Amino acid sequence: MNDSKDIETTFTALCEGRLDAEEWLAWFAEHQAELEQTLNRRRYLGIKPMSHCSANRNAAAAQADAQKYLAGLGIEVALSDIYEQAWEREFAAWCAEQRREEKARQAAMKEAYGYVAGVYPKLFKALLKATDVTIRPGADEAEIARAEDGLGVALPEDIRRFFRLMGGLRLEGVMLDIAELGLENFLGRDYVVLGEFWKYGDGDALLYDPAKAGIYVYAHGYPKVIREAADMDAFAEKRLAAYVRGLGA
Repeated sequence: MNDSKDIETTFTALCEGRLDAEEWLAWFAEHQAELEQTLNRRRYLGIKPMSHCSANRNAAAAQADAQKYLAGLGIEVALSDIYEQAWEREFAAWCAEQRREEKARQAAMKEAYGYVAGVYPKLFKALLKATDVTIRPGADEAEIARAEDGLGVALPEDIRRFFRLMGGLRLEGVMLDIAELGLENFLGRDYVVLGEFWKYGDGDALLYDPAKAGIYVYAHGYPKVIREAADMDAFAEKRLAAYVRGLGA
């Protein structure tokens, strides 16, 4: 083929919006090697399609560099906004679908776990707005008793209440589950490990002190045991709720 003439013709059609966006992608894929040899690196990267973008978004993004290439040859063309408009419609439709999906997710969470709001209204409100939240149904008394037997520690009512509402809670930086409680020594003191709470760093542990009561975090990066709340109710409504809200900030 006459490389330069074919490039001029196709770039002109792209700028003027006379190519279907899918046609542009197919043409680029067929002539990619020739384009990489003919164009300077900056211009080539400017027109190269991005795999995470739609056909219309890629066509719109390529127009400016195609126009500059043609201008360098003394060919003046006006840019059509046909691809930009099509991409804006696609993006608006995607945003609307995301809103519908989010509304459906929140409705499903309210239906399944809305009772949590009766005890932890601030936490539940934050969880509704968070992403990738997994809640395990509340533990029954038998499951809580098995956990206590494994620990050799009687859990206080505030911690029992938390796990009766949510047998497990997982989201970014939070991993709590009644089935995974453990007993561990930190800095010379024994604590019940309730799970992970990455407030100060990845892998930080959420602790209960059976001797002094209270909820703590072992911040391993210091290392230091930091008191977070007097009990699980205060931790859930203040510290945990604030942490979850912060994920969306």
